[in-house]
Amino acid sequence: MVFKLPEFKRIKNILYSAVVLLLPTQLGYHIWYNQSLIYGIRVDYLAATVFLTDIIIFLLFILEYKKLWFLMKNNLVILLSLVFIAAFNIVFSYSLFPAILKWLKVFELLALALLISKSKFLTVHKVTSLLAVSVIYTGCIALAQFIKGHSVGGPFYLLGERGVSIFLPSIAKVNLFSRTFLRAYSTFSHPNSLAGFLSVVILFLVFQLNNNKEKWLNYSALLLGGAALVLTFSKSAIAALVICTALLIIYKRSKESFFTVGKLMLFSLVILSLVLPPLSNVLLKSNFQITQNIYERLVLADVSGKILSMKTWGIGLNNFVKMLPNILDYPTITWNLQPVHNIYLLLINEVGLLPFVVLALVFYKHLSSVQRNENYQIFIVFLFIAVSGFMDHYWLTLQQNQLLLSVVFGISLKKF
Repeated sequence: MVFKLPEFKRIKNILYSAVVLLLPTQLGYHIWYNQSLIYGIRVDYLAATVFLTDIIIFLLFILEYKKLWFLMKNNLVILLSLVFIAAFNIVFSYSLFPAILKWLKVFELLALALLISKSKFLTVHKVTSLLAVSVIYTGCIALAQFIKGHSVGGPFYLLGERGVSIFLPSIAKVNLFSRTFLRAYSTFSHPNSLAGFLSVVILFLVFQLNNNKEKWLNYSALLLGGAALVLTFSKSAIAALVICTALLIIYKRSKESFFTVGKLMLFSLVILSLVLPPLSNVLLKSNFQITQNIYERLVLADVSGKILSMKTWGIGLNNFVKMLPNILDYPTITWNLQPVHNIYLLLINEVGLLPFVVLALVFYKHLSSVQRNENYQIFIVFLFIAVSGFMDHYWLTLQQNQLLLSVVFGISLKKF
């Protein structure tokens, strides 16, 4: 069957729309292989997972293969440098297959970002509108879960809603007014991950509220997204959003100061991340009374420092959790297998110190380009990701947040 040009273009636009609309979903098929198990326990982070959104992106790659090939040729030096880093990282990884899978994901996300950057269909306005629809359905599911105290079920399983209940021990809960409530998950694997997604979309919506054509959509998404964000009870995301709101106040007064403060904040976050492992070690050895949640985060930060001192060249992407049981000296959380809750420490541990510095410099140069284009919206979104990433890992480890990061990066590459 041969498609005429208008039909072909329409199919591509449908696929672009589907990627953004279904971005919050996590319907997928997990493939468990030997290296995805730790002492016989299945670890989600290590599984080879094919998501519905991956299939849509793959179909998009097939239809856009000419454009993709052209973009690869135009960025050949960068591509070859990344391939070299990936090859080195995989060869010297602690566990080979998890590293290979993660690098395939990296190249998928980069290819998607490049396609979005050249897409005339996915404008900033179009992406915001599609994300607004995504927030409306995820927000409705989140509200229903909070009220019911468990997952909604039924057809929402097809969106990737997991079975959650306040009666399950491993589920995130909150105590309010002497009652236990379920923190909102919606179609995400954790409330913090949902909160990160909602916060980024809220920041996009703030810059689009004056658009008269879709005011009702933007305000509806803002209302539902804000309510769902509160019900996640995610301290890290809400704190990061408050910081970004303060920066927006600076932006209103002085745009130059806005960029200067933002860049200084990014530099400070990296320095603080490097200080975090020794500080965590000191706090763990002291007699300070800390909650279990903080204790676990400090332990993981302490472990990241030990890994860095052992292997400054990196342990391989997606290998932090795999290596964790061999280093962990704290038996109370031996089975709490998860990455360190800091994207900077996680990157340094997995790619190595030198590649991290190179990536940081490339990102700083890209931010300077964003500043020259006076793209304040993207700059504030990047700042939110940077601040929330100081307190959690989902931007680098979970499908929905990784896709959102790819979409944001793609938009930031557009010429305005």
